[in-house]
Amino acid sequence: MQGDRWFNFRDLRGGRNGGDPPLAIGPTQVNEALNIDYSKGMIAHKRGGATSLSLTFSAGGPFASGIKSLFTHLPGADQTQLELWAVDGTHQLCRLAGATTWTEPTPKDAITGNDTEVVGVSFNDKLFIGQDSAVNRAQVWDGTNLRRHGLAPPTAVPTATTAAGAVSDTRKYRSRVLVKSGSDILRRSEGPNGASSATVMAAQQATITLAGAPSEGETHWEVYGATIINNYATYHYIGEAAIGNTIVDNNPSLTGVLEDLTGTYLVPPSYKYAVADDARIVMAGAWETTTAYGQTPPKKNRVWWTPVLGDKDVSDDERVVITTGTATVPAIRNYLDVTVPITGLGGPIDGSVYVFGYRRFWRFSPTGEVTAPYRRIPAGVPLGCIHHKSICLGEDEHGRPALYFASHLGIYRIGPSGLEFCGWDIKDIWDTVNLSATVPCHMVYHSDKKQLWVYIATGSSTLPDTKAVFHTRFGRHDETKGVVEGWTKHTGDSCGAACSVMFANTVAASMSLDLKPYVGLSTGTTILKADTTDLNDNGTTYQAYLERALSPPVDQRYRIGPSWVLADASATTLRFSMTADFGAQTAKTTDRSIAAVGAETKVWRQFEDSFLSGVEHEVTVRVGDAAAIASPLWTLEQWEIAVDPEQDL
Repeated sequence: MQGDRWFNFRDLRGGRNGGDPPLAIGPTQVNEALNIDYSKGMIAHKRGGATSLSLTFSAGGPFASGIKSLFTHLPGADQTQLELWAVDGTHQLCRLAGATTWTEPTPKDAITGNDTEVVGVSFNDKLFIGQDSAVNRAQVWDGTNLRRHGLAPPTAVPTATTAAGAVSDTRKYRSRVLVKSGSDILRRSEGPNGASSATVMAAQQATITLAGAPSEGETHWEVYGATIINNYATYHYIGEAAIGNTIVDNNPSLTGVLEDLTGTYLVPPSYKYAVADDARIVMAGAWETTTAYGQTPPKKNRVWWTPVLGDKDVSDDERVVITTGTATVPAIRNYLDVTVPITGLGGPIDGSVYVFGYRRFWRFSPTGEVTAPYRRIPAGVPLGCIHHKSICLGEDEHGRPALYFASHLGIYRIGPSGLEFCGWDIKDIWDTVNLSATVPCHMVYHSDKKQLWVYIATGSSTLPDTKAVFHTRFGRHDETKGVVEGWTKHTGDSCGAACSVMFANTVAASMSLDLKPYVGLSTGTTILKADTTDLNDNGTTYQAYLERALSPPVDQRYRIGPSWVLADASATTLRFSMTADFGAQTAKTTDRSIAAVGAETKVWRQFEDSFLSGVEHEVTVRVGDAAAIASPLWTLEQWEIAVDPEQDL
């Protein structure tokens, strides 16, 4: 191997650098790493392809007009029972669970718009769904029914009739409805708006009848009574009955358990965003602007949360508490406001939930106090999140939890090192982002490979059309640029995606424990499983290559070549190409097979005729696929390029 100087590349996992000038990139970086995956090889590995997921239905369906949202649900502790949920462009919400075929549960309230904005949070064996449905209620899948979140109160006060009995008093009554399973109360409602008329009893009893049942699956109801003796100041428990039965008050003393304060069982609002924080759900934003009695008033800049599980062991994950308190019981207000409309929620990270506006964000830090469990801390920087789907929990280069999000300036993360910019190396891509797109950006974290997959809508695209991949373990901190290195760019059919999620690699009655990224394509009605061993994206080929600009010694002409690669033996052919002096010279290409000739697993190959003379300033070299091709996946371990001086300038 001749040559006065060698460009000897032994590690290019620093990835692409689209932020610096072409000749100013670091020694482990390239100008472009297209469709490259750094999970194998020191130089490059062609990414895997993608294959379509069956969209066959056993009940309901079929999908139509694109797949707009994807999320998963785990209904218990068994990870093999993981479920995939999808929303199409006709407001259809469907479920893939314990089978290879889909079903379409019947919703209480159908989605009426904004299919790309539907969110799902798996918590306490239920799937909580935030959606635009023209009703100030979210929905929940409880394993049997797709119903409204919480339980509405009776719409009318109870009625009472008298007969001979043991009570001499004047009383008023209030009712609540329940959902019970055996002796366990699963959900309880607020009481009706007001109380019954005063019932006068003189050695009598009252038979009380429920009025205005909300028809939300309630199985029982209960009655509380108050006496004129203390001006109806407190209501005490009297009794419970199945729906359709009456309840008798024949208690002279009226000393039962006190009724919970009004506002203890408010149903959650039509929230836009939600996360599960340890033992509670945190919700934010709202689709609706009006409310009804018993509902949590919606507000676009408000954050709500449920009580922790075990607070009352009744409706703890399906209620918001907003009470005024009493002389002995403190008020509880399970919400906090921020100063701008909310664009997303993220976390938790170290117990904190992050609340984003478009150009602001806050940390909601846990306090340990029951009446005020969060403290609102503004970030103090004019930075926020452009879309809630671009908020993603992942890891940093040390394997520590980190929260990634897309701002109008690019990709940032929050972690043990604080707030860090991560988008320098994809600045050229982000400069083309369509911030007005329906979904300008969404992310998914491929934990098995330690990769953050970032889908970006560029140019005039209304949904993402390009993917940038951050190999988190190769990131490093730069004092002026933030977190750099480890990025590649992916194109092809699997990269134009409206939504993404991690789901089981093998879909069956028992789902596999290993996960793969799944995407709903931006065009057509297709769900693809990505990062497979396929050599194409569901039948469509793509091209993979590395490209780097070189600047040998100045003040002389020189010749480039030969070029060599150390590669895993593979039945494919790679192309080496050169373009000199910023395009002033005609490009030159040469191809070389990296197939084994015997039993060897790695091959050392020279690209024949890989010479280019008369180079004065710069040469851009490329190695990889000659074009979009369904070739076997290839891996490069070393890349060498010789430089020979020709004459002084």
